[in-house]
Amino acid sequence: MAWNIFGTADLVLAIGFGITSAEGSPLQLFPAPGSQAMQRVPWSFVPTVLVPLWLILHGIIAAQLRRARLGQAASVLA
Repeated sequence: MAWNIFGTADLVLAIGFGITSAEGSPLQLFPAPGSQAMQRVPWSFVPTVLVPLWLILHGIIAAQLRRARLGQAASVLA
């Protein structure tokens, strides 16, 4: 469960850093990568597809861990 929480926090921080790196952001912490970054690799795939997929997978893992913990508690009581 700790690794699942750590992974989710890592993804949330990645989204936050992406937002604060955007050009024109009022909280811009890092300079924008410019157009050269998009010429090499389609980086938009990461925040639009991979990050939501990983967050969904972390949610599924958390639900399965909770269900397993409740199942163990029920078997102890029986």
